[in-house]
Amino acid sequence: MKRNGASRCAPLVEPGSRVKENPSEVLHRLRNAEALLRMAAKVGRLGAWSFDLETETLTWSEEIRAIHEVARDFRCTAPRALEFYAPGSRPAVWAAFEACIKHGTSYDLEAQIVTARNRTVWVRAIGHAERDMGGAIVKVQGALQDISTGREAAENNRMLAERLTMTLESMAHAFFTIDRQWRFTYMNSEAARLLCCDREALIGKVLWDEFPESIGSDFHLQYEHALATGVAVEMQTFYAPQQIWVQLRAYPSPQGLAVSFRDVSDMVRSREAILRLNSELEERVRARTAELQAANRELESFSYSVAHDLRSPLAALNCFGQMLESSEADAISAQGKHFLDRMRCAASQMDSMTRGLLELASLSKARVRQEAVNLGSIAHQVIGDLVAQSPERATQIVVEPGLLVTGDEVLLTQLLSNLIGNAWKFTARSAVTRVEVGCIRGADHPVYFVRDNGAGFDLTHAARLFEPFHRLHSASEYEGTGIGLATVQRIVSRHAGRVWAEAAPGEGASFFFTLHSEGVAGAAEAADHQTRQA
Repeated sequence: MKRNGASRCAPLVEPGSRVKENPSEVLHRLRNAEALLRMAAKVGRLGAWSFDLETETLTWSEEIRAIHEVARDFRCTAPRALEFYAPGSRPAVWAAFEACIKHGTSYDLEAQIVTARNRTVWVRAIGHAERDMGGAIVKVQGALQDISTGREAAENNRMLAERLTMTLESMAHAFFTIDRQWRFTYMNSEAARLLCCDREALIGKVLWDEFPESIGSDFHLQYEHALATGVAVEMQTFYAPQQIWVQLRAYPSPQGLAVSFRDVSDMVRSREAILRLNSELEERVRARTAELQAANRELESFSYSVAHDLRSPLAALNCFGQMLESSEADAISAQGKHFLDRMRCAASQMDSMTRGLLELASLSKARVRQEAVNLGSIAHQVIGDLVAQSPERATQIVVEPGLLVTGDEVLLTQLLSNLIGNAWKFTARSAVTRVEVGCIRGADHPVYFVRDNGAGFDLTHAARLFEPFHRLHSASEYEGTGIGLATVQRIVSRHAGRVWAEAAPGEGASFFFTLHSEGVAGAAEAADHQTRQA
């Protein structure tokens, strides 16, 4: 018995002998390799060709026919193959082919062909000479590859690069790029001009080696911050080497940093000049305002003194006139009594005017308090007093609820008394007296108004409407001193607002005013709370 089952072992192969392969297996491997080659040629758009010098037979692979867009059974000759090349490519291709035939010079070039379907295609043409045992050239064979896609991509990239370069060169801003090792990779002409450097010489150089004075500067710190965080930075700073102010933006990317900047020295100098002029102007305005305030104070003091001093003789004139009328009534003629009445009326009118002047003077001196005021409540009170004095008048009174403001209650009461009193006076001849008090919201500040349906007036003659003693109606038509609207204007001014009017003859009048006091909202809420409690 033999150990390890030696009797079942396969026959041993003698050293140096060759194992005979199964022909079918070899054929199968060859077919697989051929299929792989065909697939690679198809994917790569690569075909093979050969030209036999003795028979002048040109052989094309199936892929070359596909590249030329001809039928599978198409048979081509060398002259016809050359005709497929575009006119601009033919001389170079023919010269390379002849050199290969005559001298065995291999070639590898790019050219354009025009296919059978009249499409222009870029190809890579490769040729190589084959020699016989004696060294004579007997065949030229090679390959042809469709490279249109790659060529178009390269051309697109080239055109894109050209457009990008043109754009960067035409920019008004200076621009340069650096990689993450701080080496310059690009710089446009404007950057080279502002930095006073040769941009060609800078490419590939380290930023801090070429501009060592910038180490530790704002530029250095901001550039490092941008690269470290990946966040763009923007700044305006002074560049000492060129003595210019620059406005700069730096944009980080995985490749490095793109920097755009411009010279803003003129803008900075202009801004500084404007600030300097503004400062000087403000100083002049302050000085002029102080002068005007002093002059106004003197004028108001003079007006107050005159008005105050006039009241005594006016009171005496009125008193003596009354005494004369009482004691000498029988001795005075009818005409004398008429003159005496006119004298006393004039004295009373003059006394009313002096009182108005005193009120105006006091308005300029009084401190304006800031408190919650309900204009609606004041309007109801003023109108109620007027209706009580003339109960026979038919009225339509409209007061909008919620007219809550901040201001001086005493002054605002006087303001509404004058405006509503005017409306009441100038509606005396209307069949129905209509007075409306309300607010227009939606602008920067609420606009309050008092509107009536009375006599109205012509606005073309209203330029001096708010001046003291100026009247648009004669005293014989409507009584008054001409101080009321001047008082309204002064009160509104003390509340940092403005007042204006709209009217037409016979169509009534509307007076509008604003109050720009601080804390309106908070005071309005307080006033509303007080109203609810009441």
